[in-house]
Amino acid sequence: MVSIRRIFSLLGTLCMFNHCVCVEKSTPEAYISNQDKSKNHQIKREKTSAELTFKKPVFVPLEQTSAMRLETVCMMKCLEDIHYAHKKLENLDAENGIKEYVEHIDKSKTLFLQKEIDYFMNYFASTLYAFFNGGSLAPGFSIFDLHRQKVCDCVQWIFQCIDLNQFELYSDASFIVDREGEKFQQSKEDLEKLWKDRLNFEIVNEIILQESSERKREWDIIEASRKSKHRRSMRFLTEAMKRNSVPKIFKPDAQKEEKSKINWEIGFDIATILKTNRSTCEPLSIWSNVYRLYLDGGNVKLPLTLPEKIELAKKNIKQRYKSLLRNIAQLEPWIVQEQFINSISQTYDPHTVFMSHESMEDLRMALHHSFVGIGAYLSDDNGNCIISELVPGGPAARNRDIQVGDRIIAIAQENEKHVDVSGMLLTKISKLLRGKKGTKVLVTIQPSGDISEQKTVTLVRDEIEIMESRASAKFFALKENDRETKIGVLTLPSFYGDNEKDVGTSNSVTDMVALIGKLKAKNIDGLILDLRDNNGGILEQSILVAGLFVDGPIVQVRGQYGNIDCFNTRSSQILWDGPLIVLVSRMSASAAEILAGALKDHNRAIIVGDKNTHGKGTVQVLLPMEQLFSKFRYKEDLGASKITIQKWYRPSGISTQIKGVEADIILPSFDMLLPVGESDLPHAIEWDTIDPAKFSALKKIKAEQIQELKRLSQQRQVSLPEFQLLDERIARLKKIIDTKSFSVNLAKRRAEKWEDEYIQRHIDRRIKAMAKNNDPFENVLLDVAEQRDMEKKATSGKAKKKSKPLDTHLKESLRIMVDFLNGYENIATKS
Repeated sequence: MVSIRRIFSLLGTLCMFNHCVCVEKSTPEAYISNQDKSKNHQIKREKTSAELTFKKPVFVPLEQTSAMRLETVCMMKCLEDIHYAHKKLENLDAENGIKEYVEHIDKSKTLFLQKEIDYFMNYFASTLYAFFNGGSLAPGFSIFDLHRQKVCDCVQWIFQCIDLNQFELYSDASFIVDREGEKFQQSKEDLEKLWKDRLNFEIVNEIILQESSERKREWDIIEASRKSKHRRSMRFLTEAMKRNSVPKIFKPDAQKEEKSKINWEIGFDIATILKTNRSTCEPLSIWSNVYRLYLDGGNVKLPLTLPEKIELAKKNIKQRYKSLLRNIAQLEPWIVQEQFINSISQTYDPHTVFMSHESMEDLRMALHHSFVGIGAYLSDDNGNCIISELVPGGPAARNRDIQVGDRIIAIAQENEKHVDVSGMLLTKISKLLRGKKGTKVLVTIQPSGDISEQKTVTLVRDEIEIMESRASAKFFALKENDRETKIGVLTLPSFYGDNEKDVGTSNSVTDMVALIGKLKAKNIDGLILDLRDNNGGILEQSILVAGLFVDGPIVQVRGQYGNIDCFNTRSSQILWDGPLIVLVSRMSASAAEILAGALKDHNRAIIVGDKNTHGKGTVQVLLPMEQLFSKFRYKEDLGASKITIQKWYRPSGISTQIKGVEADIILPSFDMLLPVGESDLPHAIEWDTIDPAKFSALKKIKAEQIQELKRLSQQRQVSLPEFQLLDERIARLKKIIDTKSFSVNLAKRRAEKWEDEYIQRHIDRRIKAMAKNNDPFENVLLDVAEQRDMEKKATSGKAKKKSKPLDTHLKESLRIMVDFLNGYENIATKS
């Protein structure tokens, strides 16, 4: 047993980490979901009927190891002795912890019955403390074993219904997709009714998606016909249709005559075509197939019939459930360990968690923005591991034998046997590809488009920089009334890096210094710091970044015993003292809120964006258990405890917990409709205040200036079309969020989908048109990013020009900065 003195002695030497939300884009050699995989390079291997029959998987027993027992004891000790709340484990609500664990593994509440939940409560709740105190996770493994069996039974039942065609397309029932707030069912009959409604929904949804995809192709043809080079051909084809001289195969048959009839006199106005066909909800197949005949030399694939769509839907659903079974069968014990321990630890607060060794690796990659491997993004295609992207300059990209779209079929470490990875989880494949820098890994691949060939490639692992999540910048030169305003926009996705004192290491401070230097060389008049997607990172890095803009106290930290420490910066660090705007959102969290709150309290910057930031105002310490037990020379890789030990406060003494940082100028936003804030998390620590730190706010910004800037912005928010469109989209999202259940009637869903597509396509066209008026800018990149960009162009040729998205919040921030600069006064910086 580790003494509390030993644990506290480590607190001074270990870095403090705030809550780190997973990055949106998967890191290289980590899995990318089926929906996000590369669409241009997929291996199309048809499943045979034999492969799509139900076969009960062989579940390998999941058992707790001795290392897990040690980790559990250590985690419980940390919870009781270190956590900010001073709660004893024996006083926790054990029933609530078990309930949250069951709801975590059965989020849809379609597997367990209420009587089984009651049984878990009665059987485990009273002894849960004793289990954890002895390091036993037996209740969690027992419940999860039953969960796996229930998944298997559910999938078998669904396969039987599909094989017997026991589903309905025109039912009057509805299905609640998001069942998080629903209750568990009372009986097996209730469960099977729920399964049946879900199967009906999935069949109907698959058909709707197929028809939607077909209509998208039709719309693309319609849009293409608007281009000048196609207009003459389209007029010719229309005349041919009216003269009845089109090949017979493209005419509607007698049964579909009325449903597919199109008035060809209307020309090519999309709105008119929609008005003609919205009642039937039929694709514009005849018209577009004629056009395809013209373009493709007669090689036209007609839309599927309804029976064909049903068969394809059945096949897709079976494949999806077979993948689910395959994934569950390959789950490792550490996943159950994490889920069960964290169901208990998060009753202390949402950010106190146990992290396995595997999760620690992912955290290290997220914080340091690098890893050692071959440099490839992987995706799953029905059990096949596909290379969907290569990192420029990485080992795989430098080797010409590996291409995007190739399938990885086996992996071997140097001087070891090959491991077949067919059907293996991508997390396991990623683990095989990673290793120590300079070591060799042998990868057997199947080239894209040639399933008969195989070749083994030897690669030397190297350090891979993840550039997408490092700081970047843009330079805008805005011209108005013969006056040019130069504005820099710095985007900081997180606070990352190693020890800031290490020379040559990549961290957010050194990257920001380099980018600000490049922007200053362009003689910018103002700077916008974009923290909208910054969900935190390393506390020390956020303090150092703040020191680039302001001098004095940045954050106050209160410990579990009430002791308060204040962290300050030095005036010698200031790199930019000109006009500054901080752009935030509801996703700006933790260390990002420290930076925004400090700049607001010092009156150093104007905060623009969502009404409030995320609201995470707690500090976590990361305790690697290998260090705690280093003197025992424990050989296995151990996890870590991430424990909330402190709360932080702004220099003014206001906590960022729950309430976040309020914007000076509020912009309409989607995020305020979503449950993404700290206040939406269960067991969140309460908001409070402490005494303010000693400091004098700057006189950079006057209160009347902010009021005037707010007035001007509100005028634009009322008058500009892009804000009107944004309001429409927010109202549309609210309607979607408020829709709790969906019809499982094919006719109703078709009509709803058609209406939805019509509205969305109209919105997309307006967005695209407005995006053409985006302010031109120049990308300002880090030196290493410029080198990576050059390597990418050298290997892939001329890059395809991408359309710039419409970013209403950034555009308005640029306007606010112009207004600010027009009224900016160079006055004394101290009161």
